[in-house]
Amino acid sequence: MQSVTLILLLIPLCSHLLHAQAVNNNSFDAIRGCKQYVHVADYNGQLDYVSTNTLQNVGHTNKSRIFKIGILGTNDGHIRFGDSRYPYGRDVIEIAIAGCLQYDHVPGYNETLEYFPTSSFRNVGRTHNSRYYRIGILGSNDGHIRFGRSAYPFDETVIELVISGWSNTQSVARRQTRRRDQSFNNVVLKEASTPRLLSRYRPLVFRMEVFENGRVQLTKDGEQRPFFEYSDSQHAIPADYIGFSRWDADLIYFYDCPLKEDSSGSVDSTVLLRCSLA
Repeated sequence: MQSVTLILLLIPLCSHLLHAQAVNNNSFDAIRGCKQYVHVADYNGQLDYVSTNTLQNVGHTNKSRIFKIGILGTNDGHIRFGDSRYPYGRDVIEIAIAGCLQYDHVPGYNETLEYFPTSSFRNVGRTHNSRYYRIGILGSNDGHIRFGRSAYPFDETVIELVISGWSNTQSVARRQTRRRDQSFNNVVLKEASTPRLLSRYRPLVFRMEVFENGRVQLTKDGEQRPFFEYSDSQHAIPADYIGFSRWDADLIYFYDCPLKEDSSGSVDSTVLLRCSLA
Protein backbone atom coordinates (compact mmCIF):
# COMPACT_ATOMS: atom_id res chain seq x y z
CA MET A 1 0.00 0.00 0.00
CA GLN A 2 1.33 3.45 -0.87
CA SER A 3 2.41 5.34 2.22
CA VAL A 4 0.18 8.34 2.93
CA THR A 5 0.57 10.54 5.98
CA LEU A 6 -2.78 11.35 7.58
CA ILE A 7 -2.75 14.21 10.05
CA LEU A 8 -5.64 14.20 12.50
CA LEU A 9 -6.39 17.38 14.42
CA LEU A 10 -9.27 17.15 16.85
CA ILE A 11 -11.60 20.01 17.76
CA PRO A 12 -10.77 22.23 19.59
CA LEU A 13 -7.22 20.98 19.27
CA CYS A 14 -6.77 22.17 15.69
CA SER A 15 -7.71 25.79 16.31
CA HIS A 16 -5.13 26.00 19.08
CA LEU A 17 -2.27 24.59 17.04
CA LEU A 18 -3.05 26.67 13.98
CA HIS A 19 -3.04 29.88 16.04
CA ALA A 20 -6.62 30.65 15.02
CA GLN A 21 -8.00 30.87 18.53
CA ALA A 22 -8.59 34.58 18.18
CA VAL A 23 -11.12 34.07 15.41
CA ASN A 24 -12.85 31.07 17.04
CA ASN A 25 -15.28 32.28 19.67
CA ASN A 26 -16.22 28.71 20.51
CA SER A 27 -15.29 25.18 19.47
CA PHE A 28 -17.91 25.06 16.70
CA ASP A 29 -16.41 28.06 14.92
CA ALA A 30 -13.43 25.85 14.05
CA ILE A 31 -15.58 23.59 11.85
CA ARG A 32 -17.11 26.24 9.61
CA GLY A 33 -17.01 25.00 6.03
CA CYS A 34 -16.59 21.34 6.98
CA LYS A 35 -18.71 18.57 5.51
CA GLN A 36 -20.76 16.65 8.08
CA TYR A 37 -21.17 12.88 8.36
CA VAL A 38 -23.87 11.78 10.80
CA HIS A 39 -25.05 8.34 9.64
CA VAL A 40 -22.02 6.59 11.08
CA ALA A 41 -21.75 2.82 10.70
CA ASP A 42 -21.02 0.52 13.62
CA TYR A 43 -17.50 -0.86 14.06
CA ASN A 44 -18.33 -4.04 12.14
CA GLY A 45 -20.73 -2.39 9.71
CA GLN A 46 -20.03 -1.52 6.08
CA LEU A 47 -18.19 1.78 5.87
CA ASP A 48 -18.68 4.43 3.21
CA TYR A 49 -15.15 5.37 2.12
CA VAL A 50 -14.83 8.90 0.73
CA SER A 51 -12.24 9.58 -1.97
CA THR A 52 -9.83 12.22 -0.70
CA ASN A 53 -9.37 13.33 -4.31
CA THR A 54 -12.85 14.89 -4.08
CA LEU A 55 -12.08 16.90 -0.94
CA GLN A 56 -11.83 20.65 -1.41
CA ASN A 57 -9.42 21.30 1.47
CA VAL A 58 -6.25 19.21 1.44
CA GLY A 59 -2.84 20.44 2.55
CA HIS A 60 0.29 19.23 0.80
CA THR A 61 3.97 18.96 1.66
CA ASN A 62 6.68 17.26 -0.36
CA LYS A 63 6.06 14.01 1.54
CA SER A 64 2.51 14.13 2.89
CA ARG A 65 -1.09 15.24 2.59
CA ILE A 66 -2.87 16.99 5.46
CA PHE A 67 -6.54 16.66 6.41
CA LYS A 68 -8.36 18.56 9.14
CA ILE A 69 -11.01 16.44 10.88
CA GLY A 70 -13.38 16.98 13.80
CA ILE A 71 -15.12 14.41 15.99
CA LEU A 72 -18.09 15.18 18.25
CA GLY A 73 -19.05 12.50 20.76
CA THR A 74 -18.21 11.03 24.14
CA ASN A 75 -15.74 8.30 23.21
CA ASP A 76 -14.24 5.87 20.69
CA GLY A 77 -13.88 7.63 17.37
CA HIS A 78 -12.52 5.32 14.64
CA ILE A 79 -11.00 6.42 11.34
CA ARG A 80 -9.81 4.04 8.61
CA PHE A 81 -7.93 4.95 5.45
CA GLY A 82 -6.28 3.12 2.60
CA ASP A 83 -5.76 3.02 -1.16
CA SER A 84 -9.19 1.77 -2.24
CA ARG A 85 -12.84 2.69 -1.83
CA TYR A 86 -13.70 -0.98 -1.34
CA PRO A 87 -10.71 -2.27 0.67
CA TYR A 88 -11.96 -5.79 1.36
CA GLY A 89 -9.05 -8.21 1.38
CA ARG A 90 -6.63 -5.27 1.57
CA ASP A 91 -4.74 -3.55 4.37
CA VAL A 92 -6.04 -0.28 5.82
CA ILE A 93 -4.86 1.88 8.70
CA GLU A 94 -7.28 2.28 11.60
CA ILE A 95 -6.88 5.15 14.06
CA ALA A 96 -8.76 4.70 17.32
CA ILE A 97 -9.28 7.93 19.28
CA ALA A 98 -10.29 6.63 22.65
CA GLY A 99 -9.92 7.06 26.34
CA CYS A 100 -7.22 9.70 26.99
CA LEU A 101 -7.81 12.97 28.79
CA GLN A 102 -6.63 16.02 26.82
CA TYR A 103 -4.71 19.02 28.16
CA ASP A 104 -4.19 21.84 25.68
CA HIS A 105 -3.98 25.07 27.71
CA VAL A 106 -0.38 24.28 28.61
CA PRO A 107 1.44 26.85 30.77
CA GLY A 108 4.87 28.21 29.88
CA TYR A 109 8.01 26.92 31.52
CA ASN A 110 8.09 29.55 34.28
CA GLU A 111 4.35 29.74 34.83
CA THR A 112 2.49 27.95 37.63
CA LEU A 113 1.68 24.38 36.67
CA GLU A 114 -1.53 22.51 37.37
CA TYR A 115 -0.59 19.19 38.98
CA PHE A 116 -2.99 16.27 38.58
CA PRO A 117 -3.23 13.63 41.33
CA THR A 118 -2.44 10.24 39.82
CA SER A 119 -4.60 8.68 42.54
CA SER A 120 -7.60 9.94 40.52
CA PHE A 121 -6.39 8.38 37.25
CA ARG A 122 -8.51 5.58 35.83
CA ASN A 123 -5.57 3.95 34.06
CA VAL A 124 -2.55 3.15 36.21
CA GLY A 125 -0.48 0.02 35.71
CA ARG A 126 1.22 -1.61 38.68
CA THR A 127 3.97 -4.13 39.26
CA HIS A 128 5.45 -5.24 42.57
CA ASN A 129 7.88 -2.29 42.48
CA SER A 130 6.57 0.29 40.01
CA ARG A 131 3.62 2.25 38.64
CA TYR A 132 3.24 3.16 34.98
CA TYR A 133 1.18 5.63 32.98
CA ARG A 134 0.45 6.12 29.27
CA ILE A 135 0.99 9.68 28.01
CA GLY A 136 0.90 11.41 24.61
CA ILE A 137 2.50 14.65 23.40
CA LEU A 138 1.59 16.50 20.20
CA GLY A 139 3.89 19.33 19.17
CA SER A 140 7.19 20.13 17.52
CA ASN A 141 9.63 20.12 20.46
CA ASP A 142 10.29 20.53 24.18
CA GLY A 143 7.71 18.51 26.05
CA HIS A 144 8.11 19.02 29.80
CA ILE A 145 6.68 16.67 32.42
CA ARG A 146 7.14 17.24 36.14
CA PHE A 147 6.09 14.86 38.89
CA GLY A 148 6.42 14.69 42.65
CA ARG A 149 4.69 14.26 45.98
CA SER A 150 2.54 17.38 46.15
CA ALA A 151 -0.03 19.39 44.18
CA TYR A 152 1.83 22.60 45.14
CA PRO A 153 5.48 21.55 45.19
CA PHE A 154 7.07 24.92 45.94
CA ASP A 155 10.33 24.48 47.84
CA GLU A 156 10.01 20.76 47.20
CA THR A 157 11.99 18.61 44.83
CA VAL A 158 10.27 17.24 41.71
CA ILE A 159 11.46 15.32 38.69
CA GLU A 160 11.43 17.20 35.40
CA LEU A 161 11.57 15.27 32.14
CA VAL A 162 12.37 17.27 29.00
CA ILE A 163 11.16 15.30 25.97
CA SER A 164 13.06 16.14 22.78
CA GLY A 165 14.16 19.65 23.63
CA TRP A 166 16.93 21.68 22.02
CA SER A 167 15.20 21.82 18.62
CA ASN A 168 13.85 18.27 18.91
CA THR A 169 17.24 16.64 19.43
CA GLN A 170 17.73 15.69 23.08
CA SER A 171 15.90 14.49 26.20
CA VAL A 172 16.93 15.21 29.78
CA ALA A 173 15.96 14.19 33.31
CA ARG A 174 16.48 16.63 36.19
CA ARG A 175 15.78 17.04 39.86
CA GLN A 176 14.22 20.48 40.24
CA THR A 177 13.48 22.63 43.28
CA ARG A 178 11.27 25.62 42.41
CA ARG A 179 10.29 28.49 44.68
CA ARG A 180 7.15 30.64 44.69
CA ASP A 181 8.91 33.44 42.82
CA GLN A 182 9.54 30.83 40.06
CA SER A 183 13.30 30.79 40.65
CA PHE A 184 14.61 27.25 40.58
CA ASN A 185 17.61 24.96 40.79
CA ASN A 186 18.17 22.01 38.45
CA VAL A 187 20.34 18.95 38.95
CA VAL A 188 20.86 17.01 35.70
CA LEU A 189 20.38 13.26 36.11
CA LYS A 190 20.62 12.06 32.52
CA GLU A 191 20.98 13.43 28.99
CA ALA A 192 20.35 11.41 25.83
CA SER A 193 20.09 12.07 22.11
CA THR A 194 16.48 11.63 20.89
CA PRO A 195 16.39 13.25 17.43
CA ARG A 196 13.03 13.98 15.75
CA LEU A 197 11.08 12.32 18.54
CA LEU A 198 8.27 14.88 18.59
CA SER A 199 6.10 16.09 15.72
CA ARG A 200 3.34 18.62 15.16
CA TYR A 201 1.61 16.07 12.93
CA ARG A 202 1.54 12.91 15.02
CA PRO A 203 1.44 12.34 18.78
CA LEU A 204 4.29 10.64 20.58
CA VAL A 205 2.52 8.09 22.78
CA PHE A 206 4.60 6.35 25.40
CA ARG A 207 4.59 4.53 28.70
CA MET A 208 6.19 6.26 31.69
CA GLU A 209 7.16 3.74 34.36
CA VAL A 210 8.29 5.02 37.76
CA PHE A 211 10.04 2.49 40.02
CA GLU A 212 10.22 2.65 43.80
CA ASN A 213 14.03 2.62 43.66
CA GLY A 214 14.19 5.87 41.64
CA ARG A 215 14.43 4.35 38.18
CA VAL A 216 12.26 5.86 35.42
CA GLN A 217 11.75 4.44 31.92
CA LEU A 218 9.99 5.97 28.90
CA THR A 219 8.96 3.49 26.20
CA LYS A 220 7.19 4.32 22.93
CA ASP A 221 4.00 2.48 22.01
CA GLY A 222 4.77 -0.69 20.13
CA GLU A 223 8.39 -0.88 21.29
CA GLN A 224 10.01 -3.01 24.00
CA ARG A 225 13.12 -0.98 24.83
CA PRO A 226 12.92 2.45 26.48
CA PHE A 227 13.94 5.43 24.36
CA PHE A 228 14.96 7.18 27.59
CA GLU A 229 15.71 6.01 31.13
CA TYR A 230 17.64 7.05 34.20
CA SER A 231 18.14 5.99 37.82
CA ASP A 232 18.30 8.20 40.93
CA SER A 233 18.32 5.76 43.85
CA GLN A 234 19.52 8.40 46.35
CA HIS A 235 16.44 10.58 45.78
CA ALA A 236 13.54 8.35 44.67
CA ILE A 237 10.54 10.59 44.00
CA PRO A 238 7.10 9.07 43.34
CA ALA A 239 4.70 10.30 40.65
CA ASP A 240 1.88 11.14 43.05
CA TYR A 241 1.16 14.33 41.10
CA ILE A 242 1.96 15.09 37.45
CA GLY A 243 2.10 18.45 35.67
CA PHE A 244 2.82 19.51 32.08
CA SER A 245 4.63 22.52 30.67
CA ARG A 246 6.09 23.84 27.42
CA TRP A 247 9.04 25.92 26.26
CA ASP A 248 8.70 27.78 22.95
CA ALA A 249 6.18 25.66 21.01
CA ASP A 250 2.47 24.99 21.42
CA LEU A 251 1.85 21.51 22.79
CA ILE A 252 -1.10 19.28 23.55
CA TYR A 253 -0.80 16.51 26.13
CA PHE A 254 -2.85 13.35 26.43
CA TYR A 255 -2.79 11.67 29.83
CA ASP A 256 -4.56 8.98 31.83
CA CYS A 257 -4.65 7.00 28.59
CA PRO A 258 -5.96 3.41 28.58
CA LEU A 259 -3.46 0.63 29.16
CA LYS A 260 -3.94 -2.43 26.99
CA GLU A 261 -2.25 -5.52 28.37
CA ASP A 262 -1.83 -8.96 26.84
CA SER A 263 -1.97 -12.22 28.78
CA SER A 264 1.71 -11.99 29.73
CA GLY A 265 1.14 -8.64 31.43
CA SER A 266 3.14 -6.60 28.94
CA VAL A 267 1.63 -3.42 27.57
CA ASP A 268 0.38 -3.32 24.00
CA SER A 269 -1.06 0.15 23.68
CA THR A 270 -0.66 1.24 20.09
CA VAL A 271 -2.97 3.94 18.76
CA LEU A 272 -2.41 3.26 15.06
CA LEU A 273 -3.50 -0.19 13.95
CA ARG A 274 -2.90 -1.95 10.63
CA CYS A 275 -5.77 -4.31 9.90
CA SER A 276 -7.09 -6.35 6.98
CA LEU A 277 -10.76 -6.51 6.07
CA ALA A 278 -11.96 -9.94 5.03
